Amino acid sequence: MKIPSITELPYEIVELIATHLSRNDLLHMILVSRSWYKIFNKFIYQTIIMDDYGLKERILKAIDHGYFHGKAVQKLTLKNIMLQEEEINKVTLISTHLDTLYLDWKVWSNPTLFEDMNKVPASWIRPPQGLPSIISNFFKVSCLSHLTIDASNQETADIWTILSLTPRLNTLRLMNLNYEHIITLGYMETIHGYCPELTELYIKCNRSDPNPAYLTQFVQGSGQIKLNPTHLKSFSLTSKSGSAKWPLWLPYFSVKYPCLKHMSFKHSGFGKDGVYGEVPDRIFSFFADKCSLLESVEWKKILVNRDDQQRLFDAYCRDGRRCPLKKIEAYEDFSTPEAMTNSPIIQTNSLMTHLLTSLTIGQPPTDVRMTEIMAAMGHCRNLYYLRIQGWQLNSENSFQITTILNNCRHLIKLYIKDTVIDHEKESITVKNHPLKTLILKRSSFVDGVFESISLQCPHLNHLEITGCFQSDRRDQIIIYLPNQHLKVVDIQGLRARNYYTGCRVRYFSVKTNIRSDWYYMTQYDVKYHPVGRKVPFKKFRNMEYACRMDRLDEEDVQELKALVTTKTMKAWDIEAISCNLRVPHTATIDKALWDPENLYYSGLVNIQCGSINHLVINDKAIK
Repeated sequence: MKIPSITELPYEIVELIATHLSRNDLLHMILVSRSWYKIFNKFIYQTIIMDDYGLKERILKAIDHGYFHGKAVQKLTLKNIMLQEEEINKVTLISTHLDTLYLDWKVWSNPTLFEDMNKVPASWIRPPQGLPSIISNFFKVSCLSHLTIDASNQETADIWTILSLTPRLNTLRLMNLNYEHIITLGYMETIHGYCPELTELYIKCNRSDPNPAYLTQFVQGSGQIKLNPTHLKSFSLTSKSGSAKWPLWLPYFSVKYPCLKHMSFKHSGFGKDGVYGEVPDRIFSFFADKCSLLESVEWKKILVNRDDQQRLFDAYCRDGRRCPLKKIEAYEDFSTPEAMTNSPIIQTNSLMTHLLTSLTIGQPPTDVRMTEIMAAMGHCRNLYYLRIQGWQLNSENSFQITTILNNCRHLIKLYIKDTVIDHEKESITVKNHPLKTLILKRSSFVDGVFESISLQCPHLNHLEITGCFQSDRRDQIIIYLPNQHLKVVDIQGLRARNYYTGCRVRYFSVKTNIRSDWYYMTQYDVKYHPVGRKVPFKKFRNMEYACRMDRLDEEDVQELKALVTTKTMKAWDIEAISCNLRVPHTATIDKALWDPENLYYSGLVNIQCGSINHLVINDKAIK
């Protein structure tokens, strides 16, 4: 039987192959032969990302030169730039087959575009302002199925006009809606009125309120409110106020979303979310009857009323029915005295312990020890994702990484934020842990933490560390994972001793089984980083972004090692050593950009592992 060549395959199969290839893969494919170029060239242009001005200029020039002629752009991302009127027209030309759009509204926040638009008062549903014709035309010519709008701090974002121009949407993500967009039942009904084919809806806003009083404008002549069912399968709501009132959304969901499989509620503000009154049992039973396909529920940073949670589970399991729920994500901070004994997460045979797949642990009271919490997690056998986050770096109540891994034996992903991390090497009981991904943010750790991880987690292949420091050393930040073959290592803004904003580490040692290299951050910018977005973490806002990294010659490395020391050196001793390093031996480094004394004052990031496929240091890809 003859095996067909790729030129003989149906277009649908070739298209399926192309969707699994990266842009670099496609660039290599078109170099194979002329026939392969003809087949795969068009797929290179299916996904376009404009997220910096240099890239924007290159893409606009490509449009001018006709390189997009006959190419079907299907996915477009517009962010971190601004477009003028003429540039919007050019982008519109390549958007006729557009299926997926990510839009940062600031892209066309040029005041001249909106100067003739009528101003309207804020209300609980923001009325349409109308859009400039040039922007309206952009949406009219496209055939969008998936739309994401990031409206951060934008008063000109007219959601309703856009939705009226995109009635065939399957996925809608409205992100960072300001105070003028209060997510009510009326707001939701308006969305579905414009986009009746939605299957996935994600909203991130300042305030939400499921009060049925906000449905009054949908009252029919008979005095009744008629709600037409939709095919929505996934609903997610993130808000700074109102997310904790999740049971009050259930009556609306019961009628509106009979196909619902996933629902998620997240509190994104500080402190605890709002309080609501008693919820009748019939609301939960009605919801369980009408939304019988529900498979997963997420409560993120919401302390769920345990009675309401149990009544929801009981409604799905009553009369001996098999519970359809498969995944639960929950939040717990054990803030009440009875939480350590009454929480469904703690109870050995509760439905929660069987279904819990993802858990976030907030900062508990000072009288609750971390060892108690971790011991209680041991019977959650399906828990594969654990987030640990505190509000203070309190060394008296640190998390032992060994205790976490000994008790949570099925974790695949571990995320630790705002926490002191310690270890007890002698207490290791699990040495073949399945953990694959470790993410640390705004946390501190001590020497030996990574060595313990290396002994326990041979399958670890993804490591991210952002805004962290090693508290017990002044000379190095040691990431010691000799047994791990890492696919991704992404580090940014690391410090020694404490998180001093100005002590920016510029030297990095990377040692694997094959080779050992030192890198120097020759040039860098200091820019805003979202990890410091909230006020309590403002010292993390201005973080270093590497513009250029140089690999150091061995001669430089040997001379620099004298500055890597735990001893406190006198200024004249540092000066004496630095005299021999005034001019770098590495030919690619300009003398004016060379700063050997930084190694002594800020320290060295020392990475040791079996291998690294993809290394990123301060947002700069090294390999």
